Amino acid sequence: MAWSPGVERRALLVELARRAAWPPALVLAVHVVASLGFHAYARLPSLDLWMHLLGGCAIACMVGGALYLAARSCAMRVARDDRLRARAVSWSLDPSRRERRRVGCAARTPDAP
Repeated sequence: MAWSPGVERRALLVELARRAAWPPALVLAVHVVASLGFHAYARLPSLDLWMHLLGGCAIACMVGGALYLAARSCAMRVARDDRLRARAVSWSLDPSRRERRRVGCAARTPDAP
């Protein structure tokens, strides 16, 4: 399969959702259940403060996870590029490769009379 930036971005978003998006989703789920299911905000007005605090912490965790995944993805891309460069340089500097190239060219050119 050919490399595509869209595929890489999609994989990165799936990884972000799997690893870092669960804290905000959990806070949202608790908020919905507390608000709609138990009417907790009418009974405990101070719960709003704690839910905002938890929401801020959840968003900070998600941003930290996103930055970690972006740095890891960038580091993997740089490492992949470095491996490709090293392979290309070693391939072009290989003495047996040069000898085969010379022999191959001599074998293809017809001898002049």
